[in-house]
Amino acid sequence: MGTWNYRIIKHDFLEQECYTVHSAHYENNRLVAYSAKPSDPFGLDLSELKSDLEKMLAAHKRPVLSLASLSKKFNLQLNEEEKDFEESFLKLGLLNQRFPDDYRVVKDDICEENSMQIYKSPIDEDDDSYFHLCFPETAFGLNLKQLKKDIKKMIQATKMPIIKLSDFYQ
Repeated sequence: MGTWNYRIIKHDFLEQECYTVHSAHYENNRLVAYSAKPSDPFGLDLSELKSDLEKMLAAHKRPVLSLASLSKKFNLQLNEEEKDFEESFLKLGLLNQRFPDDYRVVKDDICEENSMQIYKSPIDEDDDSYFHLCFPETAFGLNLKQLKKDIKKMIQATKMPIIKLSDFYQ
């Protein structure tokens, strides 16, 4: 029977370690697959979103996986497009470490699904270029303590007023 949970994966990028949360899939208690891209917290309502974040936080209780080891285990080679994505994602994560950790829950009230995800909020109302509206946030840390803090800040965001996606398209 297949099961899944979240696992922390260590990346070594440009001589810098960083950590992200990925979904891991098991058959007979054996790791058989993991998500190539870090997982975005997701829920159809606030309760589901918070539950998903709590599951990500629980990943700290499990051993950290290494992307290098996983690549060898599964005999994976990234193609150029995947390498470019990985490089862009990790550069963005390193860049985000320089900005305040102010997250907000955004409800997608435009699509039928009405899902909720976490986004960074703007530094100020006149400059929304900081708001990553096109990409939901992924937990990221340069070390495990920082990653855990990032997830906890996302959980705190579930206690703030929810922003509707339609407000950005008026």
